[in-house]
Amino acid sequence: MKFTKMHGAGNDFVVLEAGDTQRDWSSLALAMCDRHYGIGADSLLVLLSSDIADFRMRTFDADGTEAEICGNGIRCLARYVFEKGLISPETDHLSLATIAGFRNIKLEKTAGKAVFRLAWGNRHYVPTKSR
Repeated sequence: MKFTKMHGAGNDFVVLEAGDTQRDWSSLALAMCDRHYGIGADSLLVLLSSDIADFRMRTFDADGTEAEICGNGIRCLARYVFEKGLISPETDHLSLATIAGFRNIKLEKTAGKAVFRLAWGNRHYVPTKSR
């Protein structure tokens, strides 16, 4: 299984690109996030396909519970999507469907650094796909 380990603002994550794959993500989070017998992380971030947003994000904490959203995690997932070329390089934004609603992430380049800003705005906003 391919995964990426990321961290943001003091939290660390295991990121999986799952496409349309369905599985018991809670059990996988328990195993992968275990700091003694697994990879070790605060949460498992699962990147899934979406018909209504660019992608769908599911977040499973180390205890196996599913969280509505994680601000640090969503920024890490956005960086993953941009760095892996899963969205057009000309695009400066990304839409994600989460349990908490739709979230938009904007990529800003300042002094050669990429910064990902999360818009916590309207939960009922239905984004236009960027890709």
